[in-house]
Amino acid sequence: MFRLLGNLLDWSRTQQGLSAFVPESILLMPKISECIALIEEAATKKEIAIKYFIHPELEIFADSNMLGAIMRNLVSNAVKFTPKGGEVMISAESMADNSVEISVSDTGIGMNKEMIDHLFRLDMNTNRKGTDGEYSTGLGLIICKDFIKKHGGTLRIESDPESASGGNGSVFTITFPGKPEHYEEIAGSNI
Repeated sequence: MFRLLGNLLDWSRTQQGLSAFVPESILLMPKISECIALIEEAATKKEIAIKYFIHPELEIFADSNMLGAIMRNLVSNAVKFTPKGGEVMISAESMADNSVEISVSDTGIGMNKEMIDHLFRLDMNTNRKGTDGEYSTGLGLIICKDFIKKHGGTLRIESDPESASGGNGSVFTITFPGKPEHYEEIAGSNI
């Protein structure tokens, strides 16, 4: 509940223009470690291993607070919808165009196409309980999408619902553009 209220407060401040959008070069691994520290207790309780595949020197050009909110939401959801003993994997790589692609994948229960199509609609009920009955509203993903869009990035979702052979999980992939060449010149325009 605390995380949801924090997310809503951050989002509402951004929507009202009360929170500045300040992208900067950030070392990705320390930022992700900081965000995951808040989720580790839930993962430990469910015996879910969180694995990282991120080069320690990989930098991303992003607003630190928004990046934190995005990562907390995506990893929290992965833990929430993964059964006991599963895995959550966080990977990132620099692309040829200087963008950075981050993926959060899990061995969870997955989603069907209809559920994915409705994830970002406020007029559709997409909430469901986690694998241990955890509460979910669906608002976290709406906030994530808005923050990713503010960066000029993209969000791609691949998922398969649980089958008789076990969960195929979900993969959420975000692409953040690289730092604009003349960022210092346009920083005052609140890109």
